[in-house]
Amino acid sequence: MSALRQLSSSSRTGQGRSIDRAADRRRRHAAAQPVRQQAKNHRYRLLMAESVGKITVSVAVCSVSIATLANIVPARLGQQEKLQELQSEVTMTEERVAKLKSEFSRSFDPAQAREIAQEQTHFTDPNRTPVVWIDRKGAVSATLPD
Repeated sequence: MSALRQLSSSSRTGQGRSIDRAADRRRRHAAAQPVRQQAKNHRYRLLMAESVGKITVSVAVCSVSIATLANIVPARLGQQEKLQELQSEVTMTEERVAKLKSEFSRSFDPAQAREIAQEQTHFTDPNRTPVVWIDRKGAVSATLPD
């Protein structure tokens, strides 16, 4: 009953209400302050844990990337060397093919059939006489006149 009396007596005076409200606010604020602080701390801990997790994942991704690059770079250099070797072989083969093509087309040229037969069999035309040149030093060279 005394609580009712206090309420009724404080309600009569406007100043009593404001004092009670201020006291209630102070009590609620004092009681809520640790709860609010804990909530803030919990939020900060969650943000910190999230940030640490992101940093950890980023470091892991970076380390995997570096390890992969460390393996890829030497392999790429080796492949470039092999490619250069193959390109030089291709160039030599193309030159050889061009030479063989010209010889092949020459083989089927009827105008040069006699010359080819002489080159391959080392026989000479009976109408041609060999000319032998003797150098003053004693070196001998034989040629056929054209």
